[in-house]
Amino acid sequence: KQWVLKITAYADRLLSDLENLDWPQRVKEMQRNWIGKSEGATIKFRFNGKPESAIEVFTTRPDTLGGVSYVVLAPEHPLLDKKEFLDRIQNKTEVQDYIARARNRGERERQENKEKTGVELKNIEVINPLSQEKAPVWVADYVLGHYGAGAVMAVPAHDQRDFEFAQKFNLPIKIVVCPNYPETTCPILNEAHEGDGRLVSSGQFDGLPSQQAKIKIIEWLASQNLAQKKVNYKLRDWVFARQRYWGEPIPLVFCPNCKKNAEQAMLQSDSKRRNFSQGELINPGWIAVSEKDLPVKLPKIKSYQPTGKAESPLAAIKNWVNVKCPRCKGAARRETNTMPQWAGSNWYYIAYTISQKLKTKNQNFKWDKEKINYWLPVDVYVGGVEHAVLHLLYARFWHKVLYDIGIVATKEPFAKLVNQGLILGPDGQKMSKSRGNVVNPDEMVKNFGADSLRLYEMFMGPLEETKPWDPRGIVGMQRFLNRIWNLVLSANNESATNKRIRKFEKNSLFVDRLLHKTIKKVTEDIQNFHFNTAISALMILANELENQKSLAISDWAMVIKLLFPLAPHLSQELWQLLGKKTLLDYENWPNWNPKLIEEESFELIVQINGKLRAATSAKKGISESEAQKIALELPQLQKWTSQKIKKTIFVPDKLINFVI
Repeated sequence: KQWVLKITAYADRLLSDLENLDWPQRVKEMQRNWIGKSEGATIKFRFNGKPESAIEVFTTRPDTLGGVSYVVLAPEHPLLDKKEFLDRIQNKTEVQDYIARARNRGERERQENKEKTGVELKNIEVINPLSQEKAPVWVADYVLGHYGAGAVMAVPAHDQRDFEFAQKFNLPIKIVVCPNYPETTCPILNEAHEGDGRLVSSGQFDGLPSQQAKIKIIEWLASQNLAQKKVNYKLRDWVFARQRYWGEPIPLVFCPNCKKNAEQAMLQSDSKRRNFSQGELINPGWIAVSEKDLPVKLPKIKSYQPTGKAESPLAAIKNWVNVKCPRCKGAARRETNTMPQWAGSNWYYIAYTISQKLKTKNQNFKWDKEKINYWLPVDVYVGGVEHAVLHLLYARFWHKVLYDIGIVATKEPFAKLVNQGLILGPDGQKMSKSRGNVVNPDEMVKNFGADSLRLYEMFMGPLEETKPWDPRGIVGMQRFLNRIWNLVLSANNESATNKRIRKFEKNSLFVDRLLHKTIKKVTEDIQNFHFNTAISALMILANELENQKSLAISDWAMVIKLLFPLAPHLSQELWQLLGKKTLLDYENWPNWNPKLIEEESFELIVQINGKLRAATSAKKGISESEAQKIALELPQLQKWTSQKIKKTIFVPDKLINFVI
């Protein structure tokens, strides 16, 4: 009834390939946590008096086994649905009521809920396989049924969730991993010690480091058939089908005749089975639509009416549903479920690379591998952090499938990721119509111009940060652009008395230095998405240029080029006012002169016998004798330089060291 994509088969690759991506660390960590790989072991806790039966728990910390205070079952644990088990519980009604409430709550709500809840299964105890001590069994909703074995061994001294649970229900807290060994009195104060240490109160394993103890304890338990190594993932396979009338149709049909043939083949020889694909044998009767008939499109009808059954409204459209089987040409029926909203967004960036060829409605879609290999991977992806474990994770998985079948040449879709922050309303709250704090960009453009709005949004602060909207800020950006406009306009006006631009007049060295430093700054800032500091550098440059009597026209052209990515409309118009016939889009980006951006001075480090004693500013290129004179005149050095200097070590433009 549900189509599922096996994303779990790619879990390890999705984890390991994160290392080579230029992505924010928090997004990488979110994906790691969502995939949730944990290497550990399943350990058997046998029931008292019933050695043949046991509760299996999964743990990544077998070194803490000696500190188990209780065992916790998830509300979905299969034991809690068995009558013979429930009948042994003294408070059966209380337990069943709790299970019913917990199962009606979503997983996210259960994980985010800070208040710990649970019920002890009275008359149920298990034996700790290491200490042989009895431990009570609880059911609690902070344990999830699909993770591990749906049961955990609770070690309050070394797991914060267990610690909080034990504090609430007054359960024992026993330390078995000591961070300051050989001390054994390691007091637990306000939180669990979740780090490593050496074992205490753990029998024959006392004194072992945590990492070594993990291996030894599992080996010892495995020899008694009480433990087994295991790798777990939080990630689950992607349920791909939706019962609705929009979204991309799933290109499969069900054929009763092919189902019958496939089922018969499964009972026959291997040669008979080879006539069928693996998918047809796993899901007999389901046949892929022929490639020539792709894409399957939604039917064009006036209205979609629900069927009243647990199926998509598409199921009621008989002339769309009923088709011929692509394999045997017999009567078949389309899959009426559609793909989820993430399906199209998994590969739209690939469609962009080849969309130029789709000129007409009737033109066939062509998968142009040459174009795809040229454009992919996407160099920079700007997107919100809210997509970290949904769209971005699914798109990576989808891309890897395409890579495996030779459709794309890269393992990852997006080389660099930048997360932009939110712009809050004037009241400091997230913009929403319900709060009435939405700023209409159309009004801003009408009143201040599109370039002013663009500049203000970039100037508000670093791209990644959340910033509040301040209507006064856009006024400042408009004034800045007006200054640039007036400067260039008056400078380029032949009749202007205060003419600032002269085609052949030489700039001062100060102006040349500032101009080339600004080129370097703006270039690097734009590459690093530091738009606010790029604008700030241009403002500083404009202030200085306003005070100059003249400026070469070629330099004014460079200023306009620097402004162009930030304020394109105004820049394009100014470019034409300078008499340029081409569009700025096709101009070369300005280069800076490395010699002009070199600093004229440096910090001279002064050492006595190799130890730092002073530092002072000095002009670049000074000789050893000049550096010595400057250093010896420093007041901080007087108490040492009264002694005889045996040797002087000089590193040009860096340091001078006196050996006394």
